[in-house]
Amino acid sequence: MKISIRLLVVFTIGLSACSTPSVRKIASDDSDRFLWLEEIESERSLSWVKAQSEATQKVLMADVKYAQFESQIRAIVTAKDRLPSVGLADGWYYNFWQDGNNPKGIWRRTSEKEFSKREPKWELILDFDALSKEENESWVYKGASCLPPQYERCLLRLSRGGKDAIVVREFDVGTRSFVTDGFNHLLEAKTSVSWVDRDRVFIASNWGPGSLTTSGYPRIIKLWKRGEKAEQGRVIFEALASDMSAGAASVFRPEGNSYFVERRMSFYEREAFWYEPDSGKLIQIRVPNDSDTQRVFKGRLLLQLRSEWSTEDGRFPTGSLISFDSNGKCSPVYIPRSGESIAQVSATKDRIYLNILRNVSSRLFEYKLYHSPNGDRWRSREIKIPESSDLSITDEDAFSEHLMVSVESFVKPK
Repeated sequence: MKISIRLLVVFTIGLSACSTPSVRKIASDDSDRFLWLEEIESERSLSWVKAQSEATQKVLMADVKYAQFESQIRAIVTAKDRLPSVGLADGWYYNFWQDGNNPKGIWRRTSEKEFSKREPKWELILDFDALSKEENESWVYKGASCLPPQYERCLLRLSRGGKDAIVVREFDVGTRSFVTDGFNHLLEAKTSVSWVDRDRVFIASNWGPGSLTTSGYPRIIKLWKRGEKAEQGRVIFEALASDMSAGAASVFRPEGNSYFVERRMSFYEREAFWYEPDSGKLIQIRVPNDSDTQRVFKGRLLLQLRSEWSTEDGRFPTGSLISFDSNGKCSPVYIPRSGESIAQVSATKDRIYLNILRNVSSRLFEYKLYHSPNGDRWRSREIKIPESSDLSITDEDAFSEHLMVSVESFVKPK
C-alpha cells in the first residue's frame, strides 16, 4: 500500500429488490414572477442575465480595492511555487497547470520518483495556449477521460471560451497528437462521454430537436463505435423529456469492468441500470432513488444513503455506506455516529478509503473486505493525519494501492 500525503499547512483547506422510499416532489409555484427564467436559453432570460452580470461587474470594478485584490488573486492562482494537483494513472502523475506564461494551461506528467522532488521534471503532453493559437480558437480545457489500464488514449473535453458546451476530441498520449479519425464529436453541446473499450464509447449529447430534456441536458444515450459518426451510434437508452438528464459511465477494475446507465429525474433522484454492451441488456438496480452510487469494488456496489433503508439484511440509517453483492446481500461498510458524515469515498485495488467529517474535522479510514460464513465483513483502521484539519482525497488508482490526499490545517500557520 502506498499513500501519498501532500501537507499544505495554512490558516483557513441481481441486487436487493427491497422497497424504495419515495421522494417528495415540490410543485412549482405558478405565482413566481421569475418563473420565466427557467426558459434558460430564451432571448429574454439570456438578456436579463447579461444585464445583471454587467451591473454587478460595474459595481465591483468601481471599488477602489478592486485592482489591488485582482492583482493579488492573480498572483496567487498563477504562482509557480504552489503545489501541483495530480491524477494517478499507470505509474504516472498527471497535472493540468496554469501560470502567467500559460494562461490557458498545459497538460503534463511526471514519474513518481520525480514528483517526490522539490522541483520535478515534467513531460509536456499538450499546450493549450499553443493549440488555441494554431487553430485560431480560445480553447479551455474541461478535462480528459483516459482508457485504463494504459491510459494512452484519452477523450478530451474542450470548450470555446469556457462555456458549458464542449466538443470531444480523441488524443493519443504516446504520440502527443489528436487521432484524426477517432472519437471526435465537434458539435458544441453539453456532452457526456466515457470509454467502453478501445473501439466503443458511451455518448449523450444534443442530437437535434427533441433530444434534450426541459433542463437543457441530453436525454438520449448512444453506443458509438470507432469508424462511425457519433450520430450513427446505436441508441441504448432514452430518458423522459421532463427528466433532468441521462448518462452512462464505465468503471474499470482489475477484477472486471462494470457499465451503468442512469436516468436522473431531479438533482437528488435517479434510476440506475447495469448495462451489458455486447447484448444491450439493461438491468435495473433496485435501490433508493435518492441514494448515491459511490464505487464498484470487487463485484459489490457501494451505496451512500440519503434516507433510511430497510432490507432483509437489516435497517440502515441515513448517511450509511452500504455494500451489496450480485446475490443481493447487503452489508454495512460504515454507519455514521453522532457528529459524523461521509465527505468522500475512494477505492484502490484492494482497499476502500473514507474521508469522514467528525465535528467538521477530517478523519481518514482504510477498509478491507473479508469473507465469513455469515457474509461480507469490513475491517477498518484510522490513518492518522494532523488534528483540526481538512482532508481531500485528490485521486486514486484502481489498479494499484496508490492514493493521493491533501491536508490543510485549521489552526497552524504555514
